[in-house]
Amino acid sequence: ARLLFDMLSPGISPLSPENVLIFAAGPINGTSWPQSGRYEVAAKSPLTGLYGEANSGGHWGATLKFAGFDIVIIQGKASKPVRIHIENGKAELIPATDLWGATTLDAEKEIKAKHGEDTKVASIGPAGENLVKFAAIMHDHRAAARTGLGAVMGAKNLKAISVRGDRKVPVANEERFEELTKEARRRLISHEFSPSTMKYGTTILVELMSEIGRFPTRNFQSGVFEEAEKIGGERIIREFMLRKRGCYNCPLHCETYVGKGKRWNIESKIEYETLSSLGSRCGNSDLEALLYANRLCNIYGLDTISCGGVIAFAMECYERGFLTKEETGGIELTWGNADAIIQCIELITRREGFGNLLAEGTANFAKRFGDKV
Repeated sequence: ARLLFDMLSPGISPLSPENVLIFAAGPINGTSWPQSGRYEVAAKSPLTGLYGEANSGGHWGATLKFAGFDIVIIQGKASKPVRIHIENGKAELIPATDLWGATTLDAEKEIKAKHGEDTKVASIGPAGENLVKFAAIMHDHRAAARTGLGAVMGAKNLKAISVRGDRKVPVANEERFEELTKEARRRLISHEFSPSTMKYGTTILVELMSEIGRFPTRNFQSGVFEEAEKIGGERIIREFMLRKRGCYNCPLHCETYVGKGKRWNIESKIEYETLSSLGSRCGNSDLEALLYANRLCNIYGLDTISCGGVIAFAMECYERGFLTKEETGGIELTWGNADAIIQCIELITRREGFGNLLAEGTANFAKRFGDKV
């Protein structure tokens, strides 16, 4: 935040070359300390025009430290698509025209094939390339999702940043540090909420939040979703879970990785906020369609929270007669219409038709209705 404040000039456009994009890992990232794998991304946000930050778990942040770097700062704009590769103290800029247009998973696969399977890749998908204002930065189905920083990468013609390294993160007093680390892990594992966290991850919050009346439903018109159990953690674990995954050096393995869809390829990581935004907020209880929508957002590089939010807002406008079927391009934006949600995701990603309006985000889309909303 301080670097961004010092480096940015007042009044710049978030999608201009003058914006600065910063990737940063914390001081204990890459050490043996539990849950020390997260990293931060910051820039001026194209979604809000204010300070923008996004945070992600996984292994990218720790691997950045193994590669010998704490912070990566990107300025300016490349004339053609490029990517950055960082390995053991060296960073190089590599042409990436061949990867432009690829999904995040395909880009990651290609980059790993060139640099090694232990390479960690943070990339944007077509949504970031098309400057969708809530585009995310993805790596291995994990998202630095908030505030549209994937669009900042797209505006800079930067497809990906890959990291690889085997350097050890130095610790001043290793013996004492390991003592504290062991105690931290013991306390973490023995916490009363850890067993349910390890079994369900954040998905168990669906049932809980609906039960206490704070599960966002039909664009926050209600806090109770009458079909919450259809999209909740119990059903996901029972019918769709493939395995549990964990971030770097975290013993909880709270990530719920799903698959086994009958209609679509739904393989991806799923979290509570996505079940809320693409589920209850849109009145959607079709779990397989919801999981497919989640996968689409991940491979296209969209923030599921903002994406579900703008679709839910449009659905309420449709319900109230502020939007017509003609204006939506024929899409029936009725509550619970899972096919409409999927259609909107495709159109948003490509900025086509009605999707081009939604790609600006809820606040910007709402301006078209004036005092009505």
